[in-house]
Amino acid sequence: MRRTLIACSLSALALLAMGAVVPALGQAADDPAGAKTVRMARATWDTGWFQAEVYRLLLMRLGYRVEGPVTMENPDFYRAVAAGDVDLWVNGWFPTHDGLIEEDFVERVGTQVDAGALQGYFVDAATAAAHGITNLGDLADPEVAALFDLDADGRADLIGCETGWTCSHIIEHQLEAFGLDATVEQVQGDYSPLIAETIARFEAGQAVLYYTWTPNWTVGELVPGRDVVWLETPFPSLPPDQSAFLDQTSIPGIPGCANDPCLVGWPPNDIRAVANSRFLEANPAVRRLLEQVVIPLGDISEQNAHMVRDQGDPEDIRRHAEEWVARNSGVASAWIEAADPAAIALDSKADGGSAAEGGVLRVAART
Repeated sequence: MRRTLIACSLSALALLAMGAVVPALGQAADDPAGAKTVRMARATWDTGWFQAEVYRLLLMRLGYRVEGPVTMENPDFYRAVAAGDVDLWVNGWFPTHDGLIEEDFVERVGTQVDAGALQGYFVDAATAAAHGITNLGDLADPEVAALFDLDADGRADLIGCETGWTCSHIIEHQLEAFGLDATVEQVQGDYSPLIAETIARFEAGQAVLYYTWTPNWTVGELVPGRDVVWLETPFPSLPPDQSAFLDQTSIPGIPGCANDPCLVGWPPNDIRAVANSRFLEANPAVRRLLEQVVIPLGDISEQNAHMVRDQGDPEDIRRHAEEWVARNSGVASAWIEAADPAAIALDSKADGGSAAEGGVLRVAART
């Protein structure tokens, strides 16, 4: 079961705004540099906006004018990139997003983070210790589920994913597969305020139950193994389109888990760029750039921590990206050189939008 508190999508409006100024695939934009244009999107979770901004800056150094990035829900992006209405984003999670890919029109390119994106279910350590909770399946007991019942309907309230995120469907699948429909419901809405409320309840000494992922600032606020317990699942179960990854859902070295390896129920994900195939064919230098870029997981986590410490405004995210590129100027220059030795960089102030400008629709505040 699921309970949706807030549901909104600005993607269609964003594409309309974007389409009014964006040229066709591979076509040179009307700007003084005569540069080609990349129409860039980004996901609704702002823990991925830093990476999107880094790529935007690199594309500018490659000599491309960047329109966006425009914030889009997962299904909207994958439909749009397949149709050629947008060129790329760098927020693909695989295998989680495998079912959204139209293989004939869209390609995964490069690997920004290799198998470093983890997901799972968490409860506060105090409640887990007091009631012996180590497994999501423990919530089949109505008395245990009642500990996390926020709306007095007799079921535990699991703070889950936004409705447009693929993880929301996986959570629903797992609740049904584990026989938890009668005792647990997924609470959906804008993840940012929901998880902020969860942290506030934890700080007030109340029981909490939620889903989250890494890299994400949440695991720095509620630290697994100290503040919260990382729950195992009763057995591996994924939707049919991800059944090939069932043997990857048990992961060693998970902090705060009762067992090692820990059956977290989710396979590790690669974070990858996703782009329209025709666009890549027309812009081989962009392909070569995307194939090379790697952003260390620790750097992403560090930036996410800055975001939660009152540095999450668009201007802050852009500054974080600029500082990262400056600190890694040697490797960044090597990526550009390998992608196109003749590239002439554009001024980063001259593009069509960024995290600090009006070309972006801000949807999630601290996701």
